[in-house]
Amino acid sequence: MNKSSLAAKINDLNFTDPVKAFSSYKSEMTLSQVVAFFEKQNIIFTKTMVQHYMKSGILPPLVNKRYYSKPHICALTVIHILKDIYSLEDIKAVFKLFYDEDFEAAYGAFIKMYEEAVVVWKNDLPSIMGDLESEHFGEKGINGDDAQNFLTASLLMAQSAAAKELAKLAIKNY
Repeated sequence: MNKSSLAAKINDLNFTDPVKAFSSYKSEMTLSQVVAFFEKQNIIFTKTMVQHYMKSGILPPLVNKRYYSKPHICALTVIHILKDIYSLEDIKAVFKLFYDEDFEAAYGAFIKMYEEAVVVWKNDLPSIMGDLESEHFGEKGINGDDAQNFLTASLLMAQSAAAKELAKLAIKNY
C-alpha cells in the first residue's frame, strides 16, 4: 500500500452520526424500537445488551420507566464507539458526570472531537507514514506494502494506547 492508497483509505473513513437520524423518529421509543433504530444505522445492539447497560447504570433512567429518549440514543452511540477500547466502568464513570448536566451537549462535543480526530488523521497520517517508512524500512528491503501496513497499525495502536492511558488518568481524577 503506497502513500496515495493509504490516503484514499483514510478519506473513506467517515462517521455517520445516528443521533441525526433520531429527529425523524418520535421522541420516545421502546426497547424494540431502539434496537431496530440502531440496526437501520448498521449498529448492532441486542435487547440484552441495552438491558445490561440499563442495569449497570451506564444509561440514564428510562422515561416513565419504559421509554428510551434522545439522551439514551446519544449514550448508546458513544458506547458503540468506545466499548472496544474502554471498559464499561470507564465509560460509566465519564457518563455520570454528564447525566446531571446537559448530556446532549456533552454528546455533541464528543462527536465533534471524534470527527476532528479523523480529520487530523486524514491530514497528517500519510506524511507521518512516509517518514516512518523511509526512516525504519527504507534500506532494509522490506516490501513497501508490508512496511506500510505494519507502521499504520502500529502507529494507530500506539496513539490509542497513549490516549487510553491519558483518559484513565482523567477518569481517575473525577
